[in-house]
Amino acid sequence: MIVTGWIGLGRRSHNSFLFIILSLIIVQSCGVGKSIPAYDRYTSLFVYKYQFLEEMPSYAGEKLWINGFMKEFNSHFSYSFVKNEQLQTKLDFVFVIDKEGNLVGARIRGKKVSELSSFEMKGLNTLRLCQKWSPGKKQSKPVNVIISCPIRIELNP
Repeated sequence: MIVTGWIGLGRRSHNSFLFIILSLIIVQSCGVGKSIPAYDRYTSLFVYKYQFLEEMPSYAGEKLWINGFMKEFNSHFSYSFVKNEQLQTKLDFVFVIDKEGNLVGARIRGKKVSELSSFEMKGLNTLRLCQKWSPGKKQSKPVNVIISCPIRIELNP
């Protein structure tokens, strides 16, 4: 008698079952099953992470979106710290580029609006001005894409 640990499965069925499970694990680890969009509660949109796209969103015609985006962001962002205000040099943005190329759902990662400093609010307002996006594409169709973009601000004395 062969004891397999699976009720009602003989040796042949057990091996087939293990083969199927192993195949699913391999497919999942290769990224094939990971391209399902996730629901973004903040924007109420189903979004893809950029790793799973054939074509990333682009900004102002630049193939690498970060180049065009940073030029635009830098041209609009200026901030003067007030006396006794805590110095900050990092903005950790999360936003969605929707199917039409609009920047929506801009936020600071891990913070509620009520918790934002004036520096972070200025950063968000500047981010919202950057609207020259072309949408990302999956299977040649425009899709919503969530982007995480940490930015370090250099302080000039």
